Amino acid sequence: MFQAIFDLDNPVFRFLSRLVDLVVLNVIFLISCIPVFTIGDALTALYYVCINDWNPQDAHIFKKYTKSFKENFKKSTIIWLIMLAAGVVVGTDLWYMLSRWRDTGVGAYRIGIIICIICMILYLCIFTYVWPLQAKFENKIAATLKNALGMAVAHLPETLIAWCIAGVAGYCVYRYTIMLAMFLVLLCSTVAYIQSTLFRNVFAPYLGLEEDEEDDGVWSRETETEVENRYADAKIEAAKLAEAMAEEEAEVTEMSVETQETEKAEETETPEP
Repeated sequence: MFQAIFDLDNPVFRFLSRLVDLVVLNVIFLISCIPVFTIGDALTALYYVCINDWNPQDAHIFKKYTKSFKENFKKSTIIWLIMLAAGVVVGTDLWYMLSRWRDTGVGAYRIGIIICIICMILYLCIFTYVWPLQAKFENKIAATLKNALGMAVAHLPETLIAWCIAGVAGYCVYRYTIMLAMFLVLLCSTVAYIQSTLFRNVFAPYLGLEEDEEDDGVWSRETETEVENRYADAKIEAAKLAEAMAEEEAEVTEMSVETQETEKAEETETPEP
């Protein structure tokens, strides 16, 4: 009985282990966000760890987090600056339209408010998916932003659920003081971890994976070295094929020349009637 209680595979121990991992991940994430311009890279690394999951008994969370942070720093930072600028523009326009409509009551500002709300919804769609996409897929920045919007619209139920998860967490932090402490200790990583269960299902078809073919929910990302090796192998095979075709063509040409010489020799030796 005591052996079962203190077994590392016990559900209670696994839950506690995962809880500690989430606390560590949350602290690392918040520290990474302090410079502000690194928030995008921090979000990418956060989702990289959560989407790829980890072994509760051998987490290496810090190693995985820093790996993603370094690899995605340039692109994630550029995406963050783009999203920050777009968010400021859309938010400022919406605030201006609302304030002008309240002050003047002019109906034209209602149209502006509707347009700003639509832009804000599109912005939230992109913001929700762009960081998991950057963490999971290798692509150009423009393609990542485009794919983020496309996936958010194509998988609208999952998008709405992800918004609800983040919205409930944000409301609790705003409404209850104790949740502010939870935010500093556990909330960010927990929200990302729960949302990642949705993103795994959304990304699976694009990775060519079936649910029953996943290895404990762990997805591997093909490295650049592996891609280069496959490309080099393909070039070698193509070179071998070209060489074989050249040799075969040379043999055919040689046989053709010999045949022509033989025919000429036979014509020379044939006596005139």
